[in-house]
Amino acid sequence: MKLLIILKKELTDQIRDKRTIIAAVLMPALIVPMLLLLTTQNISGDEAHPASRVIIINNDSGIKEIILRTYSDTQFITSGSPRDAIIRGEADILVDFTKSGDSYNSFTLYYDSAGKSSMLAYLKFYDLFDSSFNRSEIISGNVKITSLTIRSEKEGKTLLTLSMLLPVLLMVFAASSAMSGAVDMSAGEKERATIETLLSCSISHRAIILGKVLASSSIGFASILSLLAGLVISSHFYPAITGGLSLLEFCGYKNLCLTLFIISIAIIMFSSAGIAIGLYAKSVKEGSILILPVIILSSALSSGLIAADPFNVNRLFSMVPILNISHLIRSAVYNNFEPVFLMISILTSVVFTSVFLITGTLLLKKESVIFRS
Repeated sequence: MKLLIILKKELTDQIRDKRTIIAAVLMPALIVPMLLLLTTQNISGDEAHPASRVIIINNDSGIKEIILRTYSDTQFITSGSPRDAIIRGEADILVDFTKSGDSYNSFTLYYDSAGKSSMLAYLKFYDLFDSSFNRSEIISGNVKITSLTIRSEKEGKTLLTLSMLLPVLLMVFAASSAMSGAVDMSAGEKERATIETLLSCSISHRAIILGKVLASSSIGFASILSLLAGLVISSHFYPAITGGLSLLEFCGYKNLCLTLFIISIAIIMFSSAGIAIGLYAKSVKEGSILILPVIILSSALSSGLIAADPFNVNRLFSMVPILNISHLIRSAVYNNFEPVFLMISILTSVVFTSVFLITGTLLLKKESVIFRS
């Protein structure tokens, strides 16, 4: 009986505030369907089967004719460095060949195993050449068809490992460390009753909010810096943890610095949101519950584009917070930045950060919010 009394008391304390119920029960029920809607959209037939971009050695007209008979929308690319063009995502496949007179002896297809469009191009052209020369009733012969990946096995494995893990790890640690600190600096101050002293000083509300955001952002940045430093050092001595190549060797200083810049934008956004949530919450406990869906959302959204082609992503995703930043981190891993996507993503993050800062400033001015219990 006494056990039931304690149970009733604790449950009553937990569910007394409707905001706790919304954050702990209703939001998880809404987040997952929203993520599925956002990251598993049905794409049109044109997007599912995009026109392949092909480089043909010596621009052989015979091969072009064979390809155009089946795939009339194929784009033929010329490049002084074909392999680099495939790695940069400018072309999908390179077709090399040997021939005797007018007869083809062999084909070699070069593709990028880490690129979705390149893999699709390889599959359909391998089948096309095989059916045209080895399974055709009209043409009898035995043309050798060889396939080779542009990247080495270690490079391909490292690329896939980092592109899957790095965005998720960075976004989750950025969200959790920055927002946890922000909640303590806002809801914690309300609980400790020290915010009244701070408000009585001759400091503007905007300066207070900005100071707290920068402080919590510093905590988040230190967490991310520690994460990357740990990966760089550990992968240097044991490259197998990142797929075979160390993080620094694979990405280089330039892309690591770009990654730090990109994640810093997300950290400031998370800190701004954490301050606003902390000021709205009655306690640190309630603030921690309210930020939990945001952290879960960060994890889910940052992994939402793992299966997508990094060289061909819908630009509308640049206007979705977290999703755009995680794609930019993948772009740094692939060394393939799209300027338009980058600029829109930064602008979107700035807009959301501004909204959170304004919200925090307005909440700080409301006595009903600051002094409620």
